Amino acid sequence: MIFLDILTPVFESGSVLETCIKSVIDQGSEVRHLIQDGASKDAATREILRFIDTDVVSEADTGMYDALNRALARSSGDVVGHLNADEQYLPEVLSRVRGIFEAKPDVDVVCGDMVLSDSAWNPLSYRRSVLPPAGSAGVIPLPVPTCGMFFRRRLFDAGLSYRADLRAIGDAVLVQQLIQMKVVWYFDPIPYAVFSIHDKNLSNSGAAERDRNTANLQSSLPRALRCRIQTWIRKWARGAYQKRDINIMIYPSGGKGARVLRSGKNLGWNWPKH
Repeated sequence: MIFLDILTPVFESGSVLETCIKSVIDQGSEVRHLIQDGASKDAATREILRFIDTDVVSEADTGMYDALNRALARSSGDVVGHLNADEQYLPEVLSRVRGIFEAKPDVDVVCGDMVLSDSAWNPLSYRRSVLPPAGSAGVIPLPVPTCGMFFRRRLFDAGLSYRADLRAIGDAVLVQQLIQMKVVWYFDPIPYAVFSIHDKNLSNSGAAERDRNTANLQSSLPRALRCRIQTWIRKWARGAYQKRDINIMIYPSGGKGARVLRSGKNLGWNWPKH
């Protein structure tokens, strides 16, 4: 039996955290949820963390990727996933992921698709998971959603890690490490998780630009064009630009009650404006 550890970095996430937690709890007993809280002081986060029955550590950290490294150090599962507080898994996803890893022992990383929603969890667009080109971190937006990515724990034992000095694009840098390690990828063409767009998303801050400077990832125009063209081709080959009708079961805002049905008609790929 393969055991999964889900890592969630938290800092003053408020009530949205409850939907994240519930979406992990109902996935089965072979899953452990490791929450790494950066010493949140807001009442909503503290109240949720005080009463949940999961593995929580609250201590100061230097940011999301430092928190992920700290949670990773506590992990012991065979497979690791990263789910942020403003994301939630869809039903039975982790059982499906476990089955893929068990059936395909040569696979190192499993990736599924992602649904983007508004802050009330209404679907806005559908993002197919696509492997980015080598050298594209900081050049293009990461086309493989981290909430749909799962890694064998042995990769971290072999040296894979999050860069704690970054704030917004550490995921993209991690994916480039995986590409350099020549791991075996498996892309599952179904949605694994939902990501809620709101004003506090790091993608809406200036952190990404600061990260590019920190990691010396500023690129030339030819390199940027090459990465974009390669990514467009890969998206087209995987059907990323197709319009989709979806029906998903999610926990509504606040995480109260059971999952509810949310539908989206003719959803595109584009990152929606809000």
